[in-house]
Amino acid sequence: VPSHDSGVSGSRGKKDNVGTHGEGILISNVPILRGGAQVDIFNGELLWQPAFEMDHNFNKEVLVINETQGRVDNKDYTVIISNLDQETIDTVIHNCLYLQDKESLGNFATAKCGSRVFFDMKGKLYVGGLFVCSTDLQYSYDLHPSKIKLNRDRKQVNGFDLKGVTANILKEVAEPKFIVEAAQKDVADVSHMAYSWCTSIPPAVADEAYKVFKEAYGEDDVVADSYSDMVRLQEQGFTKPVVVNQSFARLISNSSDYDAKFSELENAIEVEEEKTPLELLEEWKAEWGYD
Repeated sequence: VPSHDSGVSGSRGKKDNVGTHGEGILISNVPILRGGAQVDIFNGELLWQPAFEMDHNFNKEVLVINETQGRVDNKDYTVIISNLDQETIDTVIHNCLYLQDKESLGNFATAKCGSRVFFDMKGKLYVGGLFVCSTDLQYSYDLHPSKIKLNRDRKQVNGFDLKGVTANILKEVAEPKFIVEAAQKDVADVSHMAYSWCTSIPPAVADEAYKVFKEAYGEDDVVADSYSDMVRLQEQGFTKPVVVNQSFARLISNSSDYDAKFSELENAIEVEEEKTPLELLEEWKAEWGYD
């Protein structure tokens, strides 16, 4: 159809919209028609009706768009889908947040960018109100389209990028105690707080983390984010390093109170003077009883 701008997306360059590739209106017709439904697209005064027809060049059925005169008074772009069964309708409602009652979404919070986190719903990702995929996250999210890049079939996202986004959302909307408890449990949603290039740590969150750490282990303990880090601290003279996960460790390490205590403990370490080879030999002789 000459007047069908099938390759030019109306969403391209608009950060508030989900689409960019310009093919969604065509590709979406394939599963809809295969499911037995009918699609009528009113584009101004024109009526477009997608259908499967035999193409003798390819000897296969192909998707075509039949164009006829529509309603002369129509000035809008309207898509009407009919002959849907109830199961399909229920699935569409379930996968579209805009079609659901606000009360059914449970407890949620909205960030300044428009992204939302749903605390009563586990592991579902929506973008622009539309369901994308299930995740390994503790909570569910409806992200603003500008915050995450979707692949062409919109069923996959970069998990690393996603956790960076969720960490920043929770940092904005959740209380410090909530974030610290999640970090302690190594909840995936806040795991990227371990990486400085993903997010900064608010002072209130860092201080809350150190408070929790002190209550659990004591003031003279220092934090290690791995076994090798614990060994390194022990070699430096710290006697009570405690291994915690990386997210919780970074929260604690960003506390100014912890930093001051760490410096105090570090300064109290007695540095043993390095012995000369002759002194080491004398010690060896004394230990093994040589004259």
